[in-house]
Amino acid sequence: MKFAFITGTSSGMGKAAANELLSRGWEVAGASRRESDISHSNFTHLKIDLRDLESFVPEITKKLKSKISDEKYERIALINNAASAGELLRLEELDQGKLQDIYTLNLIAPVWLTGFFYKHKLESSRLRIIDISSGAAHTALPGLAAYCGTKAALSMSGKVFAEENREDRNMAIMSYEPGTVDTEMQVQLKDQSPEKFPSYNLFKSFRDNNMLVKPEIVVKDIADFLEANTFGYSHKRFDPNQ
Repeated sequence: MKFAFITGTSSGMGKAAANELLSRGWEVAGASRRESDISHSNFTHLKIDLRDLESFVPEITKKLKSKISDEKYERIALINNAASAGELLRLEELDQGKLQDIYTLNLIAPVWLTGFFYKHKLESSRLRIIDISSGAAHTALPGLAAYCGTKAALSMSGKVFAEENREDRNMAIMSYEPGTVDTEMQVQLKDQSPEKFPSYNLFKSFRDNNMLVKPEIVVKDIADFLEANTFGYSHKRFDPNQ
C-alpha cells in the first residue's frame, strides 16, 4: 500500500495532486486551513494552520506518526506544497508578523515535516519527498523578497537533507518547479496594484499571454516521481513540451 501526505489540499496544486494520487490507488491525507471538498474513501482532511507551530506539530504527530511507521505501507510520500506569496511589497515595507508567518509556512513547516517523516518511517519503507519550488528560488523578483527567500532556503535544505542521507537508497527528494500554474496565487499576484507591487507587469503578462498551466497537468510529474524507484536528490522543472 502507498500513503501520501500533502499540504495545501483545499485548492490548486495540492488538491490536484491529491486527486491524481487517489486515482492511482494511494491513500492520501491532506492539510489546509480551509475545508476540503475532496470526497473519496481513501482521503482524510486535516484542518491545520501550518503557520501555527504550537498547534500543528502536536496535531501532525498525533495523526500521522502511526501512519508513517505502519508496516503495511511500503511507500510513503510527503508533498510540501502549501505556500504563500506574502505581502507583495518592497522589502522595507514588510510587516514583521506577516513576515514571520510566511517563513513559518513556506520554510519552517516543510523542513520540519521532512525530518519528521524521515525520523518515523520504517527502514524498509520507500520515502519520497517533493518540495514545490519556483523560479523565484533563483530569480530576484521585486516585491517577492520573502517568497524568493523561503523558496531558495527550502531548496538548499532539501539538498542538505539528501546529503545527510546519501547512503539511503530508500529515500528520494525532489525540488520541483511547476512553472506558471493557474492557481489562486496567480490571481492574488495579478490583482495587486502596479504602483505597490514592482513585479505586477511580469505576472500580468503570464495571464495575458496564456502562459498559465492547469495544475492537473503539472501534478502528473509529481505522481510519476513518487512512484519511481530513484534515490537521492533531484531537481526538475515542468516542461510544457514533454
